[in-house]
Amino acid sequence: MDDNEGVRRVCARVLVRAGFEVLLCEGGAEAIEAAEREEFDLALVDLNLPGVKGTELLERLFETCAQMRGVLASGGFLADGPMVLPDSGRTVSAMCKPFDAHRLVDAIQSELGAA
Repeated sequence: MDDNEGVRRVCARVLVRAGFEVLLCEGGAEAIEAAEREEFDLALVDLNLPGVKGTELLERLFETCAQMRGVLASGGFLADGPMVLPDSGRTVSAMCKPFDAHRLVDAIQSELGAA
């Protein structure tokens, strides 16, 4: 979930090649609607989205899909590693952009392995 279409497409291509099933969402409302329709293992969310912070979106997604894991990405506002969400106290992985394909896949695999 990123507001930049190019970033969404590149991340999706990398993750599909790594063997993951991917659903692209353009906005927070679309992501929440998708999570209400089906269960997802993980959400990759940008920190700065139009209309909603990525942390808030993850909190709402976790309310809808409790077993979901999360990775939060940001262009310089986060350090790589675990991050505790303020409302739920849940821990997600944080990644600073730009990241390469290997780092993206490693972060997703690591977060899914922590489940």
